[in-house]
Amino acid sequence: FNTFINDIFDNMPMPGCLAPSGKKDQVHTDPDPLRCHGLLFADDLVALASAPDELIGICVHVTAWCEENEMQVGIHKCGIMEFVGNNKDGFPMTAVFPEEALECDMLLCGQQVPLVETHTYLGIEITTTLSFDEIIAPRVESGRKTVMSLAPFLSCPITPVSYTPLTL
Repeated sequence: FNTFINDIFDNMPMPGCLAPSGKKDQVHTDPDPLRCHGLLFADDLVALASAPDELIGICVHVTAWCEENEMQVGIHKCGIMEFVGNNKDGFPMTAVFPEEALECDMLLCGQQVPLVETHTYLGIEITTTLSFDEIIAPRVESGRKTVMSLAPFLSCPITPVSYTPLTL
């Protein structure tokens, strides 16, 4: 899949979104942003847009790419999310685009793309607030359950305290 869908962003008609580069130089304290169309991993795709009309253009582009390459979209795994962020005082901002603007004409391969509040990408639950705490909470809980499932073994009095694996 990496090789096959690697060209999906080629000739993308939209400029993409600005994303922090993370690189600081000696002159500038704030890193220069990078222009990013989206993310690709195996057969998963995240497309980024700054406005609803750009999102429509991306949907048209991806649909044309799918038709040309005889691929299908798993619409049940798709969703449109609006990431709003905080204002200059650190308070959450309200949605920039009316909900109707994000829902109209968002079709992939003739299928309506739903507007979602959360989306799972590569096993990580992403929320519209991009809250670090909200994103890691399910992972912490999963780790806690795993450790607790080992508790009977780890607390068993006949389990040797030290363990050295045998090598053959």
